[in-house]
Amino acid sequence: MVFCRIGEPELIAIRTIGDVPRLSGEPVRILGGVALDGDNMPLFDVSASGSLVYVPAGSGNSPNTMYWVTRQGARQEIALPANGYAGPRISPDGESLAVVCRDRAGVAQIHMLELRRGVIEKLTSGVRGAVTPVWHPGGNHLAFSEFAVGSPTVRLFSLEDYSVRTLHKSSRPAWTSDYTFDASHIAFSKSDSPVDFRVCVLNEQGDEEVIVDTQCRNICPRFSPSGEYLAYASNESGRWDVYVRPFHRPGRRIQVSIDGGSDPVWARDGTELFYRNGDALMAVRVESGGSMRVGQPEALFDFPFGGTVSLYSPSYDVHPDGNRFVMVDHAAGDFGATELVVVRNWGEELKKLLPPEPE
Repeated sequence: MVFCRIGEPELIAIRTIGDVPRLSGEPVRILGGVALDGDNMPLFDVSASGSLVYVPAGSGNSPNTMYWVTRQGARQEIALPANGYAGPRISPDGESLAVVCRDRAGVAQIHMLELRRGVIEKLTSGVRGAVTPVWHPGGNHLAFSEFAVGSPTVRLFSLEDYSVRTLHKSSRPAWTSDYTFDASHIAFSKSDSPVDFRVCVLNEQGDEEVIVDTQCRNICPRFSPSGEYLAYASNESGRWDVYVRPFHRPGRRIQVSIDGGSDPVWARDGTELFYRNGDALMAVRVESGGSMRVGQPEALFDFPFGGTVSLYSPSYDVHPDGNRFVMVDHAAGDFGATELVVVRNWGEELKKLLPPEPE
């Protein structure tokens, strides 16, 4: 059996024995230098006849571009070095931007851009597979997910002394998404399988609580600025839609999107909820006094989001002034592989690399 660990550009194998396969022996690293995709997974496959195909490191994840975009759709490019940017998050004071940068091998690290000076700095040196940065409400820490050596971990980075500490070790892949305004909870999505994502939260003691579990993909949870509501995207109905539900208080779930939606992001004053429907950025007015009421969705502008739904983090964020957005233009970079390696009869070579079968 051949498998990989999230965030590691290598393939691992372990021998199986018996008519009903069971594992035998220890896992063995068999191939390095495999490119990672946008979800931090190695790009490879093995055919039934035993041939291997993979994307070598350095031939994927071409650079893209970030823009400031007004509510009217006017764009201004953010001058940055070429890179594979993802998951931008604007700081609470609007002065900095945390963003995931991927090199051509697909390895992800969190960087911070000072918006006034245009200086970008790598934050997570020594961490492998750092994704989905989330600002602490105080603006002096960033929570993020790390997938080093296949061990999903929620970590906290200090902008004061650049230290990193562990908040939570998860049994399954988990992607940080948002803080409550008082930092009492962190929302994240947790994957039990490729088609089953739960919405969960961590409290200040690091205890995990499941909030939404409907045996489908429930992703990208975002707290309202008051902390009373939780927005998220789900394909429970057979298509992607955006929902809002009360958080730790009674009340019913409300469907916000009308004809599909994903990637919810709240305005900082809580009066609007943004989401994308295909390549359209949508806005919905929200009234949350007592019980929540939502208005009619309005299309603000079209933007090249890249077609697919962002499973782990929206590719945009809204500035605290509510009048502009930072957005990743996924059409600017060619994310297709430029090289494929095919190894025929690889199954025979694999047998030689693994320890012999037990007597």
